[in-house]
Amino acid sequence: MEYWRENLSVISKLKIAENQTEALAARLYFERLFSAANFHPPEISQKAIVCIKKINAPPIKNNRFISSAVEWENGVRAEVEKLFRRALRPIRDTVPAQAESIVFEDKSEMLACLARDWKRGILIENWWWRGLFPKLFRAQTVAEIWLDAAEFAPAALQILSKNNDAKDFVKKLQPLETIVLLKKIIRIFGLNKLEKALFEAIEEKVGFDAAKLIKADENVGFQTDKNILISTETDSFFINPLHGLKTADLSFEGRCLLETALLLARSPRIARSPEFAERVKINRIKNEFRKFAAGGKSERRIEKNKRFEKSEFQTNQPKRAKNEPGFIKPKIKTSENPQIESKKLPESTDKSSIKTKKIGFETAEPEKEVKKNERKLKGKREKFNKTKAAKQIGENFFEDFESAVEFSFQTRFGGVFYLLNLGLFLGLYRDFTESLETEINLNIWDFTALLGFEFLGEQIKTDAVWDFLKLVAERENDDEFGREFDQVQDWRMPPEWLETFPKNRKWICGKNGGRLIIRHPEGFNTVDILRRGDFETQLANELENYQKYYSEIEKTGRKHWREIKSKKWLKNLAEYMQKRLFLALNLKNFEELNTILFERKASVLLSATQLEITFSLTDLPIEIRLAGIDRNPGWIPAAGKFVYFHFV
Repeated sequence: MEYWRENLSVISKLKIAENQTEALAARLYFERLFSAANFHPPEISQKAIVCIKKINAPPIKNNRFISSAVEWENGVRAEVEKLFRRALRPIRDTVPAQAESIVFEDKSEMLACLARDWKRGILIENWWWRGLFPKLFRAQTVAEIWLDAAEFAPAALQILSKNNDAKDFVKKLQPLETIVLLKKIIRIFGLNKLEKALFEAIEEKVGFDAAKLIKADENVGFQTDKNILISTETDSFFINPLHGLKTADLSFEGRCLLETALLLARSPRIARSPEFAERVKINRIKNEFRKFAAGGKSERRIEKNKRFEKSEFQTNQPKRAKNEPGFIKPKIKTSENPQIESKKLPESTDKSSIKTKKIGFETAEPEKEVKKNERKLKGKREKFNKTKAAKQIGENFFEDFESAVEFSFQTRFGGVFYLLNLGLFLGLYRDFTESLETEINLNIWDFTALLGFEFLGEQIKTDAVWDFLKLVAERENDDEFGREFDQVQDWRMPPEWLETFPKNRKWICGKNGGRLIIRHPEGFNTVDILRRGDFETQLANELENYQKYYSEIEKTGRKHWREIKSKKWLKNLAEYMQKRLFLALNLKNFEELNTILFERKASVLLSATQLEITFSLTDLPIEIRLAGIDRNPGWIPAAGKFVYFHFV
């Protein structure tokens, strides 16, 4: 067991200054004493990992009295707090060998320090690693520790990247370790599109058509690339929020690991996007071709495919020595425009990036585009500083554009975060035990914002929680929420969602606007789909999954025609959730629902790996507790964070 993962207090060695106590009896006594003791001072964050080399505990005056044991425990806690105040942080401080205590702000910082010390070869010199990982110098490796804590790996690599240590750490990993860690990160963060792009069989083998690949590469673009900082100081083959990243000397798997992790830390929405997955797949195909070209094939085969020499992707590949097997010297297509051809390029810019039309994420004038985006970035910061959230958070809200530092704010609508639990309850989003295929293709923060607006209306936009949701969903404008999600797709309610409602009742069905609609008597659509073919046949097919939930189907006439209305996917979901919440909370109207569930004052704390929402225990309605809506979600892959509800 890795005790650092369990938020436990661990004593590696205990020395007792007592001559008359028998050893076994003393051990049993102190085990009982420690099992109930809590040495963690309340002033220290629960995320912090404190390592103390040696502590002199106060003497126990009389072990027969409980009051003496409590007094001793308080004394140890006070000593721990004193040493914590003097503790050094290895991530930023030079720690001498005689240091009595050190502290890591959280587990991601600990992993970053572990990787950095391993890279430098000084693990054995630092005493705290032996306490945290007793097996590290025997059977356990640094890669195994990272694998066991893969949920913290993106934040740890983000910390390492600030000092340019991230790439060196990835380079030092063994090829198999790199692949296994990449797979674990993909699984634990729920990147199902990326998993398919990387590990599903490639339909086109190494003999694919180059023109088709180039055309596919040109058509891959992110829908909001105008909001992304374009950088000419990077050779990353994915997307440009990886500003200044140099990965050309890494293996393909190493580049995937590093760039995926950094995107999860800097721009999770891009990491989860289909455009990103497609870009990965294209680069995977390119990598397969390079292996094929360098695999000892005949010169005749290479001559036959010499059109690859002029292809776009060949000019962007890492530089190779001229005598390297399979090396194909890239030919750069000269521009017909003499002004572009003679333009002086920045040192970090390759001539192949100067093109007269936009390809992927590059532009015709990179230097000018960078300055333009820097001005946009400055405007974004100034605009955000004027929002209500920024006023509450303070001036240090952003460490930089790419990652938000830990911050907190107050909200009147803390119940909006209960929607995360509702998404898990309904199976719209998965926990770590479920298949990647079970999730809907809607960003979980878009889901929270859109449903919050459905229930609370315009008033939610006046609260700091709205600015928070725009931040974590990476949205600039209110109308951008759910932009990539198909709202007019077919709506079919999972049959298990109907288990809590009365069965054997009359349902109604009808046609509206070219769609087939089946409506539940409680007031929500169970089916809302595009009409295809014969109405009677389609209706019979759709009702097969719901046979045990209704007694008869009535086709709409004049009596019910107003009820049969087609709705967008989210409207159908909100309508169902409203009725389900009425039932779970024993409510009767919409106003009661908002008052009981959503209008809850709360303090919100966000960090790189955790989201903590603190409510008042005295203000917690018993209906929410009985319904189980207030349970701790824990790790949510779609959010990429641990989510905790606290009641004080």
